[in-house]
Amino acid sequence: MTDQTPHVVQRSTRRHRDGPPTGHSHIGRRRHRRRRLVIALTLAVILLLLGAAGAALAAFRYLPALDDARALKTELEAVVTQVKTAGLGIDRAGLTLVQTQLTDAQTRFDRLDAL
Repeated sequence: MTDQTPHVVQRSTRRHRDGPPTGHSHIGRRRHRRRRLVIALTLAVILLLLGAAGAALAAFRYLPALDDARALKTELEAVVTQVKTAGLGIDRAGLTLVQTQLTDAQTRFDRLDAL
């Protein structure tokens, strides 16, 4: 009579001193290492994309404000030059023009300050 039981291969479950079970444990370590690498690369890509999105947001939001601030500075320098040129002999029309320009500049400055 022959034994009809299927042949079952069992892995060794003996443990080394302070180590993993013997057998095919190096395959599990490779998978674990590969999984860590995939997670690390995924996190690096996500952080890189977040940094790029932050830089794009800053560029699209604050570069126009920087241009507006430079234009405001130029406009105020022109008003100062106009007042210095007129000196004490500035007339009513010149004073009204300067007042209008300063009001416009104050409005632009308040808009910039809100950013």
